[in-house]
Amino acid sequence: MFDNLKLPIRFGHLATDPILLVDTDILSNICKGQNDKNTELELLKNKVTLLYSLSSIMELGFGPTNKSATEEVKFYRELYNRHSALQNDIFVSEFHLKYQTGQMNHIKGKWIGVSPDSHNWFAAKTTLISYMDERATKPKNAKQLQTDVLLSCAAWNAGAFIWTNNVKDHLLASYYMSHRKCSGNQDPRKVKNCIANHMAPIFDTNSLNKIVNGETFNIYTEMKKKTKNTDIIKVLEIAEDICS
Repeated sequence: MFDNLKLPIRFGHLATDPILLVDTDILSNICKGQNDKNTELELLKNKVTLLYSLSSIMELGFGPTNKSATEEVKFYRELYNRHSALQNDIFVSEFHLKYQTGQMNHIKGKWIGVSPDSHNWFAAKTTLISYMDERATKPKNAKQLQTDVLLSCAAWNAGAFIWTNNVKDHLLASYYMSHRKCSGNQDPRKVKNCIANHMAPIFDTNSLNKIVNGETFNIYTEMKKKTKNTDIIKVLEIAEDICS
């Protein structure tokens, strides 16, 4: 299904065996029957595996009972009850190992709940520290990215791409996750190239619909439209050239 999508070698193997880690904003739209619901059905029909982080259970339908979105409350309860009964809520590292060894072929084209494990939490913290050091920003600003960075780390370790309509913040999270991996290179150009090769594609509903419809496009060109951050744009331009 993702065969028409040009990807760096690092992510090329995921094109024929796609997994998407779905952000909470998409889950919210799906349970309300919005446009993302049609995309979800098409993806499942095409045997795309959809993951949701169990941290989303905290976010969906969160609020006083009389003010919470009833569709969200119903949705997360159904997900929780279904996957708890099937014991399909597992740690990211366990999911990746079982998926790679063919032990989870039965879940292709289905939903599965995953929990970030200790490695994801540690990577998320060091990524946020890299963000604070590079931007000379305060911890309170970094905290606003906590969930996005955690999802980026979990997706990377699960061998999944992120599906979100909040691409801007996830680009920032992904950039600093990659920056952390590449900061050992002292040559600024080498650092940018390294980051570009580590920046995983991030999909919004519009780009996924293009894939469903069989369109060929450069995902990094699409991502570049979602940010005004000059450092991220430079890295995406390098990734864009790699995939052209």
